[in-house]
Amino acid sequence: MFAHLASECSCSGGAVVELGKAIRNRKLQLIVVEPKNLESAASEKQSPLPRLVQKAMEITQGPVDFIYTSNSEARVFEKWRVAKTPEILVFDRKGALVYQGAIAADPKGDEQPELFLSKVLDDIEAGRPSRWTKHEAFGCALLFGPLAR
Repeated sequence: MFAHLASECSCSGGAVVELGKAIRNRKLQLIVVEPKNLESAASEKQSPLPRLVQKAMEITQGPVDFIYTSNSEARVFEKWRVAKTPEILVFDRKGALVYQGAIAADPKGDEQPELFLSKVLDDIEAGRPSRWTKHEAFGCALLFGPLAR
């Protein structure tokens, strides 16, 4: 499972809690890729994202295999048409993309937004096809993604 989160996006900061809840007590590999535009990649300032992701890992209480990386190459995000952050890509054990999009519904005005990612992972673990394959992500547009054109 890939998570695209950005330290400069306030939506990513809030999404870490939903991400932690969705992957709680699940055995999976989570790869967090922080998109960096060329300016922020050049400045290489300390990113608060690993601290936020550590918070998510504390919430999980489970055996999550976790990898963090940052990337300034647009082709990585263009391949999967990732346009916003946060956005999740879930792959099954065979490597097929089974879900792409939001971790949860946009929380504006909703005290308990629907957790799309959690339900998709429930389906996969139960051996059922995912009830959703795509849900539009909300958040900050990537400066070099498909929406930047």
